[in-house]
Amino acid sequence: MTLAALTPDTIFAVSPNIHVLPVMHGSGDMAHMVREIIVSRHIDCVVLPLPPSVQTLVEKGVDQLPVISLVVLPEQDDDGTSTCSYVPVDPCQPVIMGIRSAMSEGIPRVYVDREVQRYHPVSWVGPDPYTLKTVPLAAFSAATVPFLPPPQPQTSRWERIRWMAFRLHELELDFSAILFLCPMTDWPWLRQAYHERMPYTSPEERIGLPEWWKVEPASLYFVLGELPYVTHLYEQRREEARADTHLSIDGIKELVLE
Repeated sequence: MTLAALTPDTIFAVSPNIHVLPVMHGSGDMAHMVREIIVSRHIDCVVLPLPPSVQTLVEKGVDQLPVISLVVLPEQDDDGTSTCSYVPVDPCQPVIMGIRSAMSEGIPRVYVDREVQRYHPVSWVGPDPYTLKTVPLAAFSAATVPFLPPPQPQTSRWERIRWMAFRLHELELDFSAILFLCPMTDWPWLRQAYHERMPYTSPEERIGLPEWWKVEPASLYFVLGELPYVTHLYEQRREEARADTHLSIDGIKELVLE
């Protein structure tokens, strides 16, 4: 995708001060697009779909890149069994790339997801973001809408969406050029909640404090969104200031040749 295509229409203006950028997790191509938008536009606040409690540790992990790490949040199942959710500090994750780019550009970051005692992930298989090399984001995102799983009433996901919409209204009082990296699965309903000013539920009290852990090399395959070798190539190209536009494909070719 060329920079000329990155207009307010393609990244979904929800107000004169807020643009929502729908992102799919675990994609180097999507992460590349996030970086290009942040460094090429005037943005005075990058908003992330993560709870505030993880900000310090996530940004610690970003500072440690290319070392891969996890921010682990303790949780409990309905039967009281200890479990956890985690945030992978992976350079090929669009949200992590957004944080990394904002930090390097000196742009404030605000984490707006609702704190919950148990996180319920959304199961959804989307199209390959490599399509964004030739298809505008607006068309890509619009094509996914009929296949997105809608949030059910009175669920944790719906409460999180409404809370994030409320936080955007608050941030609009302090910033005038906000970019929100919204999960692709949630953006139509977040837009609705924002415009309808839907009621919200306050955050829950967390069970425990998040922790930061480095990832063992043998476990990288299970943590990273891209193959470990491809992730290595992205970081190598970054270090050498070389282009990485088609690396998600070229990296596989290099791996086969190796």
